Amino acid sequence: MTHTAIRETGIPRLPTLDSTVAFLRDGYTFGERQFERSRGDAFRTRLFGLPVIVARGADAAALFTQGEVIARERTVPASLKQLLRNPDRLPSGEAGRQRQQLRERMLGDAEELGRLREFFAEEWRREIDTRPSTLTLSDGLADCLVRTAIRWVGSVVDGPDVVRLDDGPRADAWARSMIADVRAERRVVARSSVLRQITDSLENGQPLSDRDAADELLRVMRAVAGAGRLVAFVALALHRHPLWRDRFSAGVADSTEAALDADIGRFVAEIQRFYPLAPMASGRVLSPFRWRGQDIGAGTRILLDVYGTNHDASVWDDPHQFRPERFEATSGDGSSLAGTGHAVEPGFPEERMNAELMKEAVGLLTRETDYTVPDQDLRVSLKRFPSVPESGFMIANPTPRAAN
Repeated sequence: MTHTAIRETGIPRLPTLDSTVAFLRDGYTFGERQFERSRGDAFRTRLFGLPVIVARGADAAALFTQGEVIARERTVPASLKQLLRNPDRLPSGEAGRQRQQLRERMLGDAEELGRLREFFAEEWRREIDTRPSTLTLSDGLADCLVRTAIRWVGSVVDGPDVVRLDDGPRADAWARSMIADVRAERRVVARSSVLRQITDSLENGQPLSDRDAADELLRVMRAVAGAGRLVAFVALALHRHPLWRDRFSAGVADSTEAALDADIGRFVAEIQRFYPLAPMASGRVLSPFRWRGQDIGAGTRILLDVYGTNHDASVWDDPHQFRPERFEATSGDGSSLAGTGHAVEPGFPEERMNAELMKEAVGLLTRETDYTVPDQDLRVSLKRFPSVPESGFMIANPTPRAAN
């Protein structure tokens, strides 16, 4: 029997009481299947018992670029249940807007992102210098990326500052100690650093609490530390598309530095669009508004189907083909959704940071490191969160490339 969605006004409601089973079964294709079922691009349902609106398309993406309407929480990298049950401790109202502005300042500064790339490159070289026989990119870069994160936020790697970010209580205690040391001037960090921006940030005229400041610090650091799977997708794309790999390997021999950087930007933008980097992006409505013929109340949770939007034929030409040249009419930095002006993973400050790490990975894999790709399982399942090549993408005998 085929069940159609119940249409009340504007946004239909799925007939099932809760869609969790379908979400876990269908994975990244959950939205596509349910949009077809509801005969539209948005629907209401419950996931893990909580009410949500799930939407796709350019107008839905636009909502996530309007910080005064939706508090963008994060993309959903692993567990939607974790996100819904343990969302970001984001305040409501004006304080929520100020917190979002802090995140945009921290992760949108071009100079600081340049420093992030420099630290990642240095830590990559340090990793490769150990001459591992095999390196699994999805999880084998954990230490490299943690060191990158620690250095970037404004701390140091050696001695007691080393922290395991997956150890919740210890990581929280470490982050609070960093915040307290900066505020007490026991630790001097650059004013532009992430750590200093957090400690200096105000909400409603008051500094962030130590708890909230530590949360923001760990949020940024974990985003960097979790970028191994993004590097794995970069390596997969280079492996699958050797003409692009050869283009980047040739460097500026065949073009200018600016042209090469633009091509790398387009390549990374297409990786972000084509591969299943995130199934959903979550936002919470700050101020009531009317959308698609229905009033959307404050506090409503909206999930943007990122993967569905990135493969929507009404937005993209040949959405299931990998074609970086589709971004030639845009900035090529992953910030435009097929000429609509909306982001590939819309409005999330972390996505610009991720794009910069992925651009650096392109250069490291094509111009600085020699390696071979052994036989392995490179299938990418759309049923698993977070998705990653089955083998994690292994490279064999990575060594620094000799200077020409």
